[in-house]
Amino acid sequence: MKLLVPALAFFCVFPAVSQYKLERERQACLIVGNPKKYLKCQSSQGAYREYARTARVGDKWQPYGDDPITVTLEANGIQSDSEGSRLTGNVEIHTAKLVLSADQAIYHAETGEIDASGNVHITPVGK
Repeated sequence: MKLLVPALAFFCVFPAVSQYKLERERQACLIVGNPKKYLKCQSSQGAYREYARTARVGDKWQPYGDDPITVTLEANGIQSDSEGSRLTGNVEIHTAKLVLSADQAIYHAETGEIDASGNVHITPVGK
């Protein structure tokens, strides 16, 4: 009987917890600098979150400017450091030429190179 109450509580709470989904982070970025070498991004976690959630490569940069978005990054987690943007969990990287999906990746803004691992799939973007 002592185990019955905790077991019932677990089975009542577990379905609610399993339906909870973490919001993926998304960034709409353009490459800036002279020479171009780092990303300037709007994040779905920041002030322009709605724009970052829906922006596509080629869209005009928000909140102002005529420069186009050059890459969008989407993953369960995104961290930027001197090496690049590290994406982990259900990664999607969209550029003008390709869409890459993987378990994890590093996007190097300076070179445009992508180091990806785990279930990597690349789809060319046709025009």
